[in-house]
Amino acid sequence: MSTLPSFASSVDWSRPDSLASSLRFLRPLFVDSRVAIVGEQAAEAAHFASLYAESITAWVESEELRIEFLIDSPSIPCRLVADLDAGSWDWALLQLKAAEASNLNFEAFGPRVVLLVRDSAPSADSDSGVRWFSRSTGAPNGFSEGIEPHADEWIGFWGEIEVPVWPKVCGVIPTLSQVEMAVAAAEAFLNTYPGHMELVVVANGTAEPLLDTLQGFSNERASAVRLVVLPENRGFAGGVNAGLAALGDLEEWDIVVVSNDDVIPHSECMAEIASSWRELKERGLRPGIVGPVSNNINGRQQVEIGIYASADEMQARATAYHRDNCQSVSQEMQIRGLLLWLDQELVSEIGGFDPRFGIGNFEDDDYNLRARIAGYTLWRADGAFLHHAGSSTFRSLNVDYEANIARNASLFCEKWQIESLDRWPLLERAPQGVSLYCDPDTAYQPSEFSVTLNGERIDLVTQASDIEFAGWVLSRLAQFPRSKRRDVIALLTEASTFDAA
Repeated sequence: MSTLPSFASSVDWSRPDSLASSLRFLRPLFVDSRVAIVGEQAAEAAHFASLYAESITAWVESEELRIEFLIDSPSIPCRLVADLDAGSWDWALLQLKAAEASNLNFEAFGPRVVLLVRDSAPSADSDSGVRWFSRSTGAPNGFSEGIEPHADEWIGFWGEIEVPVWPKVCGVIPTLSQVEMAVAAAEAFLNTYPGHMELVVVANGTAEPLLDTLQGFSNERASAVRLVVLPENRGFAGGVNAGLAALGDLEEWDIVVVSNDDVIPHSECMAEIASSWRELKERGLRPGIVGPVSNNINGRQQVEIGIYASADEMQARATAYHRDNCQSVSQEMQIRGLLLWLDQELVSEIGGFDPRFGIGNFEDDDYNLRARIAGYTLWRADGAFLHHAGSSTFRSLNVDYEANIARNASLFCEKWQIESLDRWPLLERAPQGVSLYCDPDTAYQPSEFSVTLNGERIDLVTQASDIEFAGWVLSRLAQFPRSKRRDVIALLTEASTFDAA
């Protein structure tokens, strides 16, 4: 028995000119629509359409026969059998719920099927309410409107439709030493987002041998990727801010994406986030930040899709998860900085990321809070899966992660004038003296006293926690005789009376 391969294994998701990429561009047209599909890869196209469409008719040609099948529910996956084995046909009919097949002199039509095929090409004459698109190599986004006789596939939609216009997206990906992961992430974003996207990759203190990899990638994808080189590691916030500065005027963009370098999106991740944002925007809900779900993230964005050991396995499992959760959103108080889909209006209003949080942690919480107080809403796109390796930068730097969390939690509470972290969700306005807008050049002014503590370069005056500062003082005092303690005591008590207690 010969069967067509499954959609997940037969389509190369990584290629920007693949069938999947072309179908993704038309995704908004599939939602709750009646769809007709004709062509050599109609089965694969129907499988994709079944994620979103109300009903699908797919018509496939082979040397032996022609098969026509109808899907009555998006929850029923497409199946296709390409030989005449009786058992295969029984199985196909059971799976498809409604199907007809004939030899090449095909004349019959199944229930609700209005698709005619003449001379190996569909005709629009059968139904004036069907709007056709033809897929061929070289066409913008893979499809051109109308019926082209020599196209590879034809897709028709019933009813009044508009050709999709996807948000124009720019993005920033800071990286230090995980340059191969950063390149893979950038490639995946560019190849799976159906609209126009440009990225700035920020080499955040990246060493020279690794810098060559980033430069080569930037040269190869010069129309879509820019490289910004920083001489030292300015942390996640500092790297993002450098990328935002390189983008210049943000008004030409609809969306700013900020992403970690150790992530890989599911093929439908970016399209799902974009669709969610657009619908929320059209409903007047002011979506400022939209984020994905992930396998490795703290909080409510964490989901389980099953065990996988390769990118292909991840794509297959995430596709099943996407099928069950697409076109669903959840409002949140917090979206983690793993990947942030930021409305351009929000970024223009509240600026960049606060660099006081050093190499990372809590700069995303700070941005979340500023966005919410500014009147924007935060959302999780339930069907948008993003694989995350997790804390790669911290591991590469041998940073004490717990010390970093404690320090930045203290800085966060100090900035927002709250006693503990559990108070920040209750904030509805900025405390006196705290600006929602963050100008990276003026928001944070470090002192001249910078040291390495717990594997991380921090400022003793503006960043170090009380315990870290006390530990540094103790380590320095150990180098001097006890008599020097008098100088310290005198300094600390010069403005007050010494208390022996």
